[in-house]
Amino acid sequence: MFLYEQCFCAVGHYYENFDVHKEYGYNDRCPHCDRKAAWVNLVDETSGYPQGIIPISELENYKISSQVIQKCNLGQLHVIQVALYRVPSQQETIPLRQYYP
Repeated sequence: MFLYEQCFCAVGHYYENFDVHKEYGYNDRCPHCDRKAAWVNLVDETSGYPQGIIPISELENYKISSQVIQKCNLGQLHVIQVALYRVPSQQETIPLRQYYP
């Protein structure tokens, strides 16, 4: 059980940061473009349930462009371009957070 962050960088890449306790060389930058997070949602799973999570299906409403996947000559799939999202405001996403009893 742990805490993690759901993030959008300023460019609009979605990623999750699992080192919120800063124990393993915490990096608050996007793994796709190395920019800082522009939007962060903290999810707490210490109780066994993802408290405060915003389901990815809800975040899909902010999608601008889908990821592009291409198959190489060896038959492997590769992400050529990651999906881009409009970075929402914190106020927009507060009602989307889910809490469990």
